[in-house]
Amino acid sequence: MNYLLRSMLFVPAYNEKFLDKAAKSEADAIIFDLEDAVPPAKRKEARDTLGKYLSDGTFAGKQLFIRVNELGSGDLIKDLKLIDGRRILGVVTPKIKGVSEIREFSNLLKKCEDRDGLPEGTVKLLPLIETAGAVAGVQSIAGSSKRIIALLFGGEDYLDSIWGTHEYSAKAFEIPRAMIVMAARMNNLLPIDTPYMDLKNEAGFMAEERMAYSMGFAGALLVNPVQIPWANRCFCPSEEEAEHAMAVLETAEKAREEGRSIATLEGKVVGPPMLKRANKVMDCVNKIREYEKKKAKGNQDGDKLRRERGGGKMAGISETWLFVPAKEKYAGRIGQIEADAVILDLEDSLAPAQKEAGVLIAADILQRYGGSRKLYVRLNSGERFDREIKALSGFGFAGFMLPKFEDTALLEDYQEHLKGKELIALIESVKGIMELPKIAAHPLVSGLAFGGEDFRRELGFEAGEEATVYARNRLVMYAFYHGKYSLDTVSMEIRDMDKFMEDYKRSKGLGFSGKLLIHPAQAMAVREYYRQSDAGYLQSVVKAFENSADGILQMDGKWYERPHIEKIKKYLRELEAGRQMNTDTEKR
Repeated sequence: MNYLLRSMLFVPAYNEKFLDKAAKSEADAIIFDLEDAVPPAKRKEARDTLGKYLSDGTFAGKQLFIRVNELGSGDLIKDLKLIDGRRILGVVTPKIKGVSEIREFSNLLKKCEDRDGLPEGTVKLLPLIETAGAVAGVQSIAGSSKRIIALLFGGEDYLDSIWGTHEYSAKAFEIPRAMIVMAARMNNLLPIDTPYMDLKNEAGFMAEERMAYSMGFAGALLVNPVQIPWANRCFCPSEEEAEHAMAVLETAEKAREEGRSIATLEGKVVGPPMLKRANKVMDCVNKIREYEKKKAKGNQDGDKLRRERGGGKMAGISETWLFVPAKEKYAGRIGQIEADAVILDLEDSLAPAQKEAGVLIAADILQRYGGSRKLYVRLNSGERFDREIKALSGFGFAGFMLPKFEDTALLEDYQEHLKGKELIALIESVKGIMELPKIAAHPLVSGLAFGGEDFRRELGFEAGEEATVYARNRLVMYAFYHGKYSLDTVSMEIRDMDKFMEDYKRSKGLGFSGKLLIHPAQAMAVREYYRQSDAGYLQSVVKAFENSADGILQMDGKWYERPHIEKIKKYLRELEAGRQMNTDTEKR
């Protein structure tokens, strides 16, 4: 089975705020809900809204499914108009009772494929097993169609069907969970667990879904984005599992090379069952790595489409890069930070006595949030560098920042640890500036950042912007020439945001892609700046178009037609959602 479905997020298809958040999430799959989460009076609105989102590229690069309404309902035929196998991977089918309904759904999907000129079987089926009857017949359902790629357990409706209660739901779920896993695995399908409904209980989620993982489930249905990183961690081999699997395979290979028929590891015979398990674990690890690469590429494509759609600064662009000390008191705030990217700092912001603990705290943060937001780690230079990069490279996150960077020879011994990760070279010295031609050209370097404070100290005179202009221009030019992004030095102004924004605008005027920050207020100031500057002009475009009688507008040398206006409106909604998040954060 070539699909990765650790986290499958339900999103009400009529709620644009939720759709916008889902588009930027790290969920393995999105399920657009046209059924339970949509009031009957809003179903037409939901279909219309979803149709716009699917056509404008908002969800480019993501695995998409639609939960349609049940057979026999008037809504189902209308839902099927949205089923286009070029955009949608499959359909989640509710209230399945038996094989006959799977066949009926399959016939309906065949008509959709014929309509769109697609081969039969393009659109997949994911039956929701959510009644006692469906559980009883799950083996027959699992083998009834080649379209089926996964079985989804709907625990809430199942409880209702057996007159069960939530008080002992884990006990009530034992048998259906086991039956769904067995039916799925026997037919080479993925079993997906029921949603966990307590959104504030991370410990409860982790305990419940880790148990589901141990039973054989491949993922979970989710009802809130906060659960995405939890699920991605739960339904993935742990570091210990992966290391043990590698040791098993290496031991077996060594025994084969030496001509021994029996291999032992830690006093246990490495037999066929252990080898099969080890191969499955490593297949899963490799599949996750490959999928993360594809997802990152898909997110980049989605960001590009969103930029084209709005014509302005979008939340997906990494303009604001906030340093956060790797300290315990900041660990719980990572998910609330409004910067485009977060750099966990193991260097300047930690005293020597705090650095060892900082690595452990950074590891915990990467494990908790690495799948849900863009995280980087600034390492220490010198003797700590080797230990830190080896300790952290195995986690899933965006990349490393290397301080006091002057020589690319350092990278040659660490290529394995940098695989799949961005590398930001922090240039903080005169030598670093003079070595920029080599540094910027190196294939492992993704971006260049300027460390103005250390640079000015090295020059040995009073800090002043004039002393850095040549160095900053040189960094921007080499970054641009080699297709790398460039980040300007921090501003120490954290109280007067007007002064900070003057500094930010100077950075942009020099051509920098983004700016390093030291306080969350700086990130919020940048967002507010773009919201105001973009929104005012774009609102005038929308108003002028709607006042025109021709259905077309020429303004400031540009032509606008109805599709352009719809994209601009979508962008304005995203800006307003960002403003509301900032307001909520300030209230907290």
